[in-house]
Amino acid sequence: TIIDEDFDDNSTEDLDGYTSTSNESILQTGYSLQLQDTTTNTTETPITYNLFTTEDTDNDGTDETYALLEGGNAYILTFWAEVIDSTTTTGATLTAAFDFDATTTASDYYFTTAGSSTTSQSIALNPNGEDGWQYYAVGPIVLPEGTNVDDGDETFTLQLTGATTATEAYIDTIVLTESNSQYL
Repeated sequence: TIIDEDFDDNSTEDLDGYTSTSNESILQTGYSLQLQDTTTNTTETPITYNLFTTEDTDNDGTDETYALLEGGNAYILTFWAEVIDSTTTTGATLTAAFDFDATTTASDYYFTTAGSSTTSQSIALNPNGEDGWQYYAVGPIVLPEGTNVDDGDETFTLQLTGATTATEAYIDTIVLTESNSQYL
């Protein structure tokens, strides 16, 4: 498991970007990540999670970069989401992606309900207009053998786009799993 974040410690310390928690959760005493769209049909600041670690393992005074992903492996993303909007029950989307180059605005791989894409794709949240928490399983993203994932600029990003300025989304229990099987 690469990411296993349930926010139950009321913390977002592993995430960069605008992040706050809420006691709106799939668990009675838990917490979730709260996302809010403040401008109609605009994309909010992305939230990122580093897909690498740095550590001075050879005690030479310089940190080495270690990748959390591996070329040739497949990655599945699961999460729970609830959308609250006082004017509509549908329309919010979430972009979930791997970004391997911090110098560009485009991500390298996007999670979709049908697998993955190398062009920008979003996941429709609450596409059927149902109330309450919905479970999502998206991907897999299969990284080609030889994919460069150890430069120290690889991130997982989440980005909400709402239908109105009243759109709020809560994301809970984000799990990114890895498999070396191509048959997911």
